[in-house]
Amino acid sequence: MIKKHIPNILTICNMICGVIATLIAIVGLVPLTYAAIFVLIGALCDFLDGFTARLLHAYSEIGKQLDSFADLITFGFAPAAIVFASMQHAIFGGNISEISELINTAFLYKIYLTTPFLLLIFSAIRLAKFNIDTRQTHNFIGLPTPANALFFCGFIFIDITTISPVIISISIILFSYLLISEIPMFSLKIKSLSFKKAPIQFIFILLSVIFIVFFKLRACSFIILIYIFISIIDWLLKKQKIT
Repeated sequence: MIKKHIPNILTICNMICGVIATLIAIVGLVPLTYAAIFVLIGALCDFLDGFTARLLHAYSEIGKQLDSFADLITFGFAPAAIVFASMQHAIFGGNISEISELINTAFLYKIYLTTPFLLLIFSAIRLAKFNIDTRQTHNFIGLPTPANALFFCGFIFIDITTISPVIISISIILFSYLLISEIPMFSLKIKSLSFKKAPIQFIFILLSVIFIVFFKLRACSFIILIYIFISIIDWLLKKQKIT
């Protein structure tokens, strides 16, 4: 009886990680790297809740809806708060202490501080589409929200304050598009340990391990770029075969 609740418990852990990450970003009492780490832990919980649900055959409609709510917090709201907080540090040298600082700042800086909210908006759209799209049983259509969140959390480990706000804003717009795009993205749901049955997944995992060994958590953004690159190449090759 208890085992059927294990996936939902992991989903709730994912949600809690997202809430903690968001609070760290908003309050600003500890480094943003801690917020990014909680998003990573949330991503692990998100992977495990799906894995245990398949392993224990513990599927439920409540679990599906709960998973979407948790993902929106951890992979939508938390990354938006983290990037927004980092933008504040880059522009103002810290958190905004008075609303007048934001009102009196240059128009271009206001644009920079607005773009992080696109991460929340398009993550919500992405999750809503996923819930009603019957095509996404084995693979994804569009960039998964955890991958999107990990890309921007990777900026924190690199030190986002050293990255131009222009580059960050352009990245946000591009990744917002990828979230709701029709580009197929492979899933890590490996049903067999045979390389022939899941070559893309095994190649990606191997490359990810290599990057993590050499660059540690700073590799997050690069790993997601590899994931997108492999997915697009695989999609184009399949389209070419069809035509």
